[in-house]
Amino acid sequence: MAVMEPNDFDPDNEAGDLSRHGSIRKVLHSLVGTDSLLGKSAKMLDRPKSKGTSLDPDDYSLSFKEYTIISEYNLVVSRHIPGLYVIPSANSELLWFGVIFIRSGVYRGGIFRFILQIPEEFPDNVHPSLVFETKVFHPSVDIETLELNLSTVFNNWSRNINHIWQVLDYARNIFYHIPAKARTNKLAAHLYEFEREEYLSQAMKCVQDSQSDVYKSLETDDAHYLKFSQYDETIHGETLRALKKFKTCSKYNGHSSGLSWVKRGSLKPCSANSYF
Repeated sequence: MAVMEPNDFDPDNEAGDLSRHGSIRKVLHSLVGTDSLLGKSAKMLDRPKSKGTSLDPDDYSLSFKEYTIISEYNLVVSRHIPGLYVIPSANSELLWFGVIFIRSGVYRGGIFRFILQIPEEFPDNVHPSLVFETKVFHPSVDIETLELNLSTVFNNWSRNINHIWQVLDYARNIFYHIPAKARTNKLAAHLYEFEREEYLSQAMKCVQDSQSDVYKSLETDDAHYLKFSQYDETIHGETLRALKKFKTCSKYNGHSSGLSWVKRGSLKPCSANSYF
């Protein structure tokens, strides 16, 4: 998983008080990918308060909420979801920018940018929302709002069971395996079930549009908004060759992970839903 590198933040700095210290970008770099997430969070909570200030219970609530989202992002990074890139906004930890590259199947070649909105109530009761930036012709995506229907899978959101990485993995997975009961876009659902050739034609057009729109961007001053530029050999050539070399070297050394096993007393393979 590729992520942008946010600003450094020193959790051992004793100069500040217990109040909120800004967005997730200030602590993300020092916490993601380490084994000391809880330890460093505790250090921040244990800072002595500045003179003349009083402790507010809401400060603890805001801090723990931010640490929860940091933990969720850490989980996303650790999952290494193929073809998925995501980063929290520089202005709000509740807004994430991402893009999904589709490498095979009906939507092969698609480049689908999206925005993930985390609700204020997170992580209790309500699942995040995911809206694509470019038109996506798919039974699970609203044709007008471009929002992915997550209610069918994450209707009863629980902090002990559900995580943001599952939402992102599901968003990627819908392009490889069309959900049988998806009816958010009724036209797409009808074509997929009864007029498959027309559906494939619409899906191909959707992919082509995503490729032509990849260099377009929203009007935003957010420093973490994902932007794409045209290929430049002098800038990107060396990286491209390194990636191709790595792909060749690891062609036969790849591995996949999942929940699967052989049923006891037989040779029948079994598997579990990866989202729960």
